Amino acid sequence: MKILILFVLLISSLSSAFSTDTGKNDFLKMFEKFKTDFNSKNISGLNEYIDPQYGLFVLDNPGAFINGYYFNSFDSILNSSKETDLYRMKNIVIICEPAEGTLPYYNIY
Repeated sequence: MKILILFVLLISSLSSAFSTDTGKNDFLKMFEKFKTDFNSKNISGLNEYIDPQYGLFVLDNPGAFINGYYFNSFDSILNSSKETDLYRMKNIVIICEPAEGTLPYYNIY
């Protein structure tokens, strides 16, 4: 499935999440809650992660072109009867765990 999801989580103390044990623990708790909400398809819980002003932007790559979609809630994605890659998100389960380490370095050359 070729879906790239950009979740914009606005956390006022994001920098402290990586510099203190308390912030790290807060991030891990938030990640676990998000994973639980996503895997159980708890729409009201998932909607708490969407900033009402910015919404949720999803990039879907069904073939030759990348399509961008804007949503202001998970309702229309998870309750849709459509079967395109984007709407198959309702069948995805998050099984990853956060990992510590250095950030990747991207070089365009």
